[in-house]
Amino acid sequence: MSKYKIKEVAQQLGIHAHKIRIWSYNNLINLERQTGKDRLFSKKDITRLEKIKFILENGFNVFSLKIALRFASLDKIIKEINKEKDNV
Repeated sequence: MSKYKIKEVAQQLGIHAHKIRIWSYNNLINLERQTGKDRLFSKKDITRLEKIKFILENGFNVFSLKIALRFASLDKIIKEINKEKDNV
């Protein structure tokens, strides 16, 4: 299984690596670490980060997303965001 470093993932998502570190620090994503300090990302991790990015770009902040995740999955939150967008 391929693993990617934070710099590669950030570039792929079009964001700064610091944002990913903040999301990780706030437990929005749990990462495997290589011996040492490098964070390694799987395809599944990248998909989760894409969902987090979408939600945060659509009105949530990190704190509100952490609370929402206690009650709903990322997919459910995205579905509700899209439903609201369609109603506007």
